[in-house]
Amino acid sequence: MPSRSERRRLASKARAGGAPPPPAPRSEPATPPLKRGPAPAEGPSRVGAAWLCAAAVALATAVVYLPTLWNGFVDFDDQTNLLENPFFRALDPAALRWMFTNLDGHYLPLTWLSFALDYQLWGMNPLGYHLTNALLHVASAVVFYVLSARLLRLAFGLAPDAAPPALAIAAAISAAFFALHPLRVESVAWATERRDVLSGLFALLALDAYVRAYAGRRGGFAWSALAWYVASLLAKPVGMSLPIVLVVLDVYPLRRLPARVGAWLRRDVRAVWIENFYSLEQYGIPGRIGQAFFALAFYLVKTAVPAGLSPLYQLPVDWRFARPDVLLAMVFVVAVTALLVVARRRWPWALAAWVAYAALLAPVLGIAQAGPHIAADRYTYLATLGWAVVVGGAVFALDEDARAGRRPPMPFTVAAAGAGLVAICLGILTWRQVGIWHDSVTLWRTAVAADPRCYICLNNLGNALQRAGRADEASPYFAAALRIQPDDADAHANLGTVAARADHQDEARREFERALAIDPDHAVANANLARLLIDDGDTERAIAHLETALRKEPNMAEARTNLGLALIARGDMAGAERELRRAVFLQPDLASARNNLGTLLVRTGHAQEAADEFRRALALDAAFPEAHYNLGLALAALDRTDEAITSVRAAIRLRPAYGNARRELVNLLLATDHDDEARAEAEAAEKVAPGSGATTALAISDIQAGRARDAVAVLRAIIARDPSDADATSLLAWILATAADADLRDGAAALALAERAVAAAGESPDADRLDTLAAAYAAVGRFPDAVATARRAKTLADAGESPDLAREIAERLALYEHGEPYRAD
Repeated sequence: MPSRSERRRLASKARAGGAPPPPAPRSEPATPPLKRGPAPAEGPSRVGAAWLCAAAVALATAVVYLPTLWNGFVDFDDQTNLLENPFFRALDPAALRWMFTNLDGHYLPLTWLSFALDYQLWGMNPLGYHLTNALLHVASAVVFYVLSARLLRLAFGLAPDAAPPALAIAAAISAAFFALHPLRVESVAWATERRDVLSGLFALLALDAYVRAYAGRRGGFAWSALAWYVASLLAKPVGMSLPIVLVVLDVYPLRRLPARVGAWLRRDVRAVWIENFYSLEQYGIPGRIGQAFFALAFYLVKTAVPAGLSPLYQLPVDWRFARPDVLLAMVFVVAVTALLVVARRRWPWALAAWVAYAALLAPVLGIAQAGPHIAADRYTYLATLGWAVVVGGAVFALDEDARAGRRPPMPFTVAAAGAGLVAICLGILTWRQVGIWHDSVTLWRTAVAADPRCYICLNNLGNALQRAGRADEASPYFAAALRIQPDDADAHANLGTVAARADHQDEARREFERALAIDPDHAVANANLARLLIDDGDTERAIAHLETALRKEPNMAEARTNLGLALIARGDMAGAERELRRAVFLQPDLASARNNLGTLLVRTGHAQEAADEFRRALALDAAFPEAHYNLGLALAALDRTDEAITSVRAAIRLRPAYGNARRELVNLLLATDHDDEARAEAEAAEKVAPGSGATTALAISDIQAGRARDAVAVLRAIIARDPSDADATSLLAWILATAADADLRDGAAALALAERAVAAAGESPDADRLDTLAAAYAAVGRFPDAVATARRAKTLADAGESPDLAREIAERLALYEHGEPYRAD
């Protein structure tokens, strides 16, 4: 770029040609504009060079980012923002209202709108989302090429329409340095960061409109620049500091403001301020100065040496202001700033690039930014534009020197070739960097390799392995995270999730409780602990934990589906259906939500609709044993017993110790008169799933066949083997309380057994066990207790929408009210 002495020489030549310099105020001479001669005639070669360079930039950018089309969504906000978010998947008034009123995080209405358009075209195919990101980045590269050419014309005093081939080459070098740099990968290859590339494109269009409007001193207001700027803010508000960059451009190279800051309040420059005044969001008093200095130095280093890039540069656990790297960064930043201020007349372009760099980074330097990271590659998307122009300008300066006779043309050729080689190297690095965003496991393995002490990265790698069905590999990463940060609630919750999936319920409960001791509102820990409590029959505590989880994460589909289960156990079928249908809406591909909705539908007598939901769940997850089992129950309710047996056998193949499935298989075989096969299955069940109730099903079959003594013998053997088998205990109590054979009846023994079975259910005994206890009370003549207990059982049967059981209990209640016990036929 032209030095101070060169500007003086050009101004002297202008005066010699009869063009007087513009008058300058006595107090502070503004930097005189460089002379612009008439536009030279542009031949086809010059126009062709500009178009060829623009096309080359676009093609190179497209090729380098082509691998993004084979990437998937990653478990780094894509899960929350896209895969589990149904709100952007339409263009109706309700969806548009959500896009323009959602304040959960950044305000991004235009970004959400672009995702909605993607969904209309591609559904949830990640290819389409990555294609849009890549095309937006290609467009940004071309716009920046045009902007770079304009800025270089201004910086070197060329006519507005001048287009020498060297200028096109220099602008292409600047655009390539921006578009092909590996630091851009995070913004382009990460689907969630659509906001970066969309906001970035609008910001570049705003800058180009501003420079185009004022480069020719035409006056007026750059309304198009304002429109593009507003669009940029609606895509992502990080561009709030863009007006500072416009002020920098007004100083250099537009020269609408004087170089000395103290002169900016003069009357003759106030109009410039009026044009540039945009409302900026206030971020508060700086609180993390050390982080700000560190980030300014960090991004420069990564721009010069793009190695060791990571999706997450976590703020170290031992972060403090007096760290050596922080102090070194402060010295470096202060020294560079002082040097550029002192040399501002000789190198105005360097100070302009430095100020623009700092201004664009200001909102994310740690002063107002939230999150666990100390820096992020995506924050450089706009911040390094100034340095990209400097690189192209340095190459173009060699051509200008050659034209002025100060050096031979060879250095420009060599520099241009060298810059092209560097661009190729950057493109290769970027191609490789795109690959780490292929899937979640690859992404977080790379992050852990870059920083083995990043406990969040270790956690995320463990989660990615869990989602990939490799839970056995996940636990060591969660344990490693806890060694670095023992108070990491996420790691404890994740270890609990692994333990729960491995049926280590006690260990899972301990980890969830540890997570909640650190963070009582932790959504995952609350939701998953609630699931264990539901299995234990502790419905009310489960509901309390789920409500806490949903206050923290209202759109957490897993929590809503578990709440649906808890409400089913409570007997609130309407509330359960509301929560389960909401869960399916929030996450249509959540197999557990569809399975639980089907469970509700079976209980409310909608067996066909339930079967459809179970099939949808299995289409999402064919290795889902509960869905196979529940489909069997629905088919049995539809009298399609052979199909039901096939479904239940599928559940057992997936989980051999699945007690409920083995018991149901015995019941189905008995119902189809396959008694011998049923007994063989019951024996097999006792070996792999003792206490499953499969043998109890045989006892029930004996009762139904009139073989009560055989049933008692079977049940006594089950209880002797497992005294905690409450189902067998309750069934034996029923036989001893209601048997028609007086020699078999034993009221006292029946009452003891019935009370034990009810006590085993805790605070929520079901209607069946209470019905048995009422019969036992009646068998020993305690009819007031029998009446009270039977009424309680009927209330539960009515609430559970079990009309047949409720009717039978009502018939027995009438007997107790008349002082008569119940006798089975």
